[in-house]
Amino acid sequence: MRSWLRIDTPGEGSRTCDDMPVTVPNSLDAALAAAQSGARVILLEPEVGDAANQEALLARVAVRDYSGRGPDLYRALLEAGAKVAASPTQALDLLTGVESRSS
Repeated sequence: MRSWLRIDTPGEGSRTCDDMPVTVPNSLDAALAAAQSGARVILLEPEVGDAANQEALLARVAVRDYSGRGPDLYRALLEAGAKVAASPTQALDLLTGVESRSS
């Protein structure tokens, strides 16, 4: 699915990025293929505390995984350069390279 990114964030003002193409994959396999081909991949994990704590993240993934492949796919995604965002605002920051004041 191809769409155009538009994220309006509450706070002192809203930010919109209408000209950045974004693909929303329908599986972790598709996200991994995209990351391995050089696309920027953002994993939205609202409950993540410390994104640098990879083992804690993988443990949270394992708890909700029914396929048995989630932690391995996440590990491969992180090794391929995927970034972890705790909110849509942080995801936009990672995509644009701009840190918002409302994060």
